[in-house]
Amino acid sequence: AAPSDHGEQSEGDGPPPVLVTGATGALGRAVVDALGDRALAVSRSASGTGVLTVPDLESLEGVALPERIAGIVHCGWPAPDNQRLIDLEDPRQAVEYNVAAPLRQTLALGRLLARRGTPGAVLVLIGSTAADPGRHNYRMPLYTLAKSLVPVLTRVLGVELAPTEHRCVAVTLDVVDGGMNEGLSRRARIMNTDRSPFGRIPSPEEAAAQIAWVLDNRGFLASGATLSLTGGALP
Repeated sequence: AAPSDHGEQSEGDGPPPVLVTGATGALGRAVVDALGDRALAVSRSASGTGVLTVPDLESLEGVALPERIAGIVHCGWPAPDNQRLIDLEDPRQAVEYNVAAPLRQTLALGRLLARRGTPGAVLVLIGSTAADPGRHNYRMPLYTLAKSLVPVLTRVLGVELAPTEHRCVAVTLDVVDGGMNEGLSRRARIMNTDRSPFGRIPSPEEAAAQIAWVLDNRGFLASGATLSLTGGALP
């Protein structure tokens, strides 16, 4: 599919935008709404007006983008799997789709920020407590493996982006009430509510407000850090 629905912007069209990947998902949509005119929505699936549709995030540098960008929030990720690693019929394809491809796409976003980012621009990677021991009993093993890369990848990219005055920060979220968790059973909802000291599961809008807060932190000291924004949720 060809990129569509968002024409090339010039410097005179307004301040540099923040790219938001996975903009058609629950969290991505909430981040776009939280950022308002600051956001440039990006999706790999067909979507409506105002969304830049690309076949793959690795192709972003070849499409009509603003010359400068103020940051990237990477919400796009393959849907969680639920098949045991030892039962995979095609491990090569499964690992490519769920682990290797997300890693390559994240690296492509890092390159894009290094080349087009304004001074102090930040790449925000969305992590998950699914990568932590004791969470979900490893029922989503490939998703867990891929998300476990986020903290280390954030540290590496934080170092590599520093010479160009750019930053990388990860935000780890627990269960968010929407998107992949939209179909939570009553039992799972009660269990996850009980794990929260506040007795609630955050909405995508609440999670997005925290991501916007990270974007607005212009300091360099958080680069390479993984911020656990889980409200103190228990294992």
